[in-house]
Amino acid sequence: SSMLEQFPRLGLLIDVGHSPSLFSDPYWFECFKDRIFEMHIHDFSRAKGLDHQVVGSGDLDFKRIFSSEVIRRIPLILEHSAMVSEPELLEERELLKKRYSIT
Repeated sequence: SSMLEQFPRLGLLIDVGHSPSLFSDPYWFECFKDRIFEMHIHDFSRAKGLDHQVVGSGDLDFKRIFSSEVIRRIPLILEHSAMVSEPELLEERELLKKRYSIT
């Protein structure tokens, strides 16, 4: 964080699927809450070797990720592989609305 203090206009774009061990812990969201300006959201499965999957289909703990207040004030960008189908996307949208109150 000391580096960030030297650059007051520097912000963070968080990609939860590429730093799962770090960003599944809400502690990090709190540490950098004033600097996070956007988040890329997608799931992944280590066992299946799949990345950029719909939320809830893989290994990430989205309940913990979405528990941070930071989520309520920043843009969330859904990032998917070309293999994700339209029905999967529609199901994901409903999951985000119902389970996590993300609209």
